[in-house]
Amino acid sequence: MKNRIILLLIPVVLILLILVFIKLNADKEDKFEELVGLQVINESGSYDSEAEKKSNFIIVLTNQSFLKPEMEFSVYVDGIKIITQNCKVEGQHQSYNYYYFLEGKHEIKVKTADGTELVRIIDLNAKMPIWNIFTYWNSEKDGASLMCDKMETPFIWD
Repeated sequence: MKNRIILLLIPVVLILLILVFIKLNADKEDKFEELVGLQVINESGSYDSEAEKKSNFIIVLTNQSFLKPEMEFSVYVDGIKIITQNCKVEGQHQSYNYYYFLEGKHEIKVKTADGTELVRIIDLNAKMPIWNIFTYWNSEKDGASLMCDKMETPFIWD
């Protein structure tokens, strides 16, 4: 009887050990909480004038390529993933807004599902909001690219 119980417990213990190993070795990009000092103000993706007043680090994602009407963006701050967003063209004036408060110098990396990547170093202070507009473009002639515009005023489609 004792041996039977031990034999039954072995798979349970092995499964628990595997789960602990997976948790301990999770990829850094999934450890959002490790990004010290990042305050999430609004991650709904929608424009928010109240969140704008409390934020100094605003990320806008937009897909402007009819060749790729949907493109998934991943945004990393200092190597830690903070955003995953599927961006649709939808008339080319669709944007997704994310509001944060973060101070100091940081590396921002934006990657798309097709492997296009852009890295920028930004220096943030508490007094001045920075709008970071990341635009995806893909054409048969030029291929895929990401562009970044930094602005100190709200981003508005005209």
